[in-house]
Amino acid sequence: MTRDQALRKIRACLARSKSCNPHEAAIALRQAQKLMVEYGLTETDADHAQYRTTEAKTRSRGRSLRESIAYLAMISARLYGCEYRVVRGVDFTRVRFYGMHGRAEIAEYTFTFLRRSLESATRTYFKRRHKSPSKQDSFEMGWMYGVLDAIGTENLCKADPAIVAFADYENRDMIKSNERGRNASNDFSRASMDGFMQGSQVKLRSGVRGAGQSRLGQ
Repeated sequence: MTRDQALRKIRACLARSKSCNPHEAAIALRQAQKLMVEYGLTETDADHAQYRTTEAKTRSRGRSLRESIAYLAMISARLYGCEYRVVRGVDFTRVRFYGMHGRAEIAEYTFTFLRRSLESATRTYFKRRHKSPSKQDSFEMGWMYGVLDAIGTENLCKADPAIVAFADYENRDMIKSNERGRNASNDFSRASMDGFMQGSQVKLRSGVRGAGQSRLGQ
């Protein structure tokens, strides 16, 4: 029996241990405890077995995320009821997504799609324009707000507390980080408006969310 199979069996036994039949409940609890000892697992491990973790790369390479990218991570997570954490090392900065089966993977894919779309839009926009840090910030934040407007804030939801607890447990040896990213300019300039108009054209074509299915495209 593999570890995953053992976890599924432990969860099933723990569910039966809540039976109204005391004899059946006692047998199921003993079976769960035996499996936990045999495979070195805990009840917490069993509870968390229903969740998944995925990780998306960024171009920040050890630095804080740009504010627009950090917001895209938040949007991607909340669109599918997931939690996220920003993880940094010496030469990498990544975004981890935590959620129910399928949803974490879709959140990661959504984030990667949006990040690449924003980076492509930024390169194209400034190909024949002067690019200063403040103008880039303005364009990117405008683009992010355009995406948010197209999606609709009513379609975003925070992760279930159990998923947040899972994310905290997985990162128990790390400093918790849902960083907003480096502060961007508050300049509502032409670049910001152009970014908003372009971002609002991005299409996220969702399938049946309850089944965790989605197709993305521009």
